[in-house]
Amino acid sequence: MIRPASTSMSETTRRKTYGWRMSLLAGLAAMAAGLAWRAWLIGPAANKPKPRWIPPPVPREARPRRTALQPAAPERTLASMTAETPNAFSDAAVRDAVASGAVASIDARKLTALDEVLRTGNDNDPRLDRDFNELTPAQRRLFRAKYAQLAAERRNDLGTIVFLLGKNLRSVEDWEFLKRVVREPPCQSMTDCSKPPASKEHGQESLEITLVYPQLVALEQARKVVSSNSIFSPDAMAVLEAGQSSGSPLVARKATEIIAGL
Repeated sequence: MIRPASTSMSETTRRKTYGWRMSLLAGLAAMAAGLAWRAWLIGPAANKPKPRWIPPPVPREARPRRTALQPAAPERTLASMTAETPNAFSDAAVRDAVASGAVASIDARKLTALDEVLRTGNDNDPRLDRDFNELTPAQRRLFRAKYAQLAAERRNDLGTIVFLLGKNLRSVEDWEFLKRVVREPPCQSMTDCSKPPASKEHGQESLEITLVYPQLVALEQARKVVSSNSIFSPDAMAVLEAGQSSGSPLVARKATEIIAGL
């Protein structure tokens, strides 16, 4: 017997409704299972460690200001370390300075290259004309500190540093350094700059040049700048004029000769 069409449609509707309900229940069951799994992994909230309390930042206005009687602590750099210890430029000190951030690794490598050149004592080392032509301000400060750290009797090494810095004269500090070099008290002996030799040393004429080698190099670097009509010509002329008042007759005479020949 053929069922009426209305009865067939009603049965189809019930089946579809039943399918939707089962799908919804299955989805809810899956969601509940997922939440239970997540809760099991995380654990109860009571077992969670409480976050560490961090105090709020102190407003700038509330921080105690430094008074005139409390000068700021000087920044610790590799250059400032020379006043603290005589071996401030040892390999270990350089490594420590790099690790602490007092000096960049690239600056430390340049200082190490300078030490290698000084150890060889080769005035014709190709690195002198190749590796020190673009010194940064930080590197120039380190080189000036190295100059101050060396013994005064190491005239050739001191002159080498002056030569390298003389190729990188770009700031007031650079020119002030050259003026300080030409104003240094004369070195009287290769064994002790503060004392004259006990007797006349062999090769007296060449020795006199060696004793003032850093000053002569500084004058020559200043002469090159003046001759090139650089914007730093007035600074270079100030170095030459400072050389005229040097306590060394040889340095004073050389400075006067350069100025006269300009």
